[in-house]
Amino acid sequence: MVCVTLVVFGAVAIAAGALGTWIKGSIKTQIWLTRISRIVFLSLAVKLATAKNSFAVAVGISLKPSLSLQNYQLKTYPKLPTC
Repeated sequence: MVCVTLVVFGAVAIAAGALGTWIKGSIKTQIWLTRISRIVFLSLAVKLATAKNSFAVAVGISLKPSLSLQNYQLKTYPKLPTC
C-alpha cells in the first residue's frame, strides 16, 4: 500500500511540476487562468451577496425556518463502564 501510494503521489508531483513549468512559460495560459479565476470568485461573491442568509451560504449549511433552539432537546447517553 505504501509503495503504491508513493508511486501515485510521485507521478502526481512530477506531472504538477511539468504543468507548472508549462504554465509559467505560456503568457496566454496565465491570462486565461487569471480570467477564469476572476469569473469564479465574482460569481461566488454575487451568490453570497444575494443569498437570504449569507452566513449559512458561506459555511455551506442549510437553515430551515422551523428549526429553533427552543425545540432542541439535548439527548443524554448513559456513561460507558470504564476498565
